[in-house]
Amino acid sequence: MPCYFVIVWLLCQKRLTTKDRMKAWGINMASDACDLCKGPLETMDHLFFECPVSRIVWQKLLKLWLVQRAPFPWQQELQ
Repeated sequence: MPCYFVIVWLLCQKRLTTKDRMKAWGINMASDACDLCKGPLETMDHLFFECPVSRIVWQKLLKLWLVQRAPFPWQQELQ
């Protein structure tokens, strides 16, 4: 099974290991900021849809797929 299926399944179950979840488990990290943009706390929503870096990736993918809209938040995309 390709690894992206596992990642999508984890996203759908809200079980993807992100820094906010590791912090809640008591795991100490050097930084809880997003590694892509060095911005706010890395959450699932931020990492895939709110981060400026991932937003650019989504915009390029949507354009490639001829979809004329901005990416929606995860729950809307899932629906």
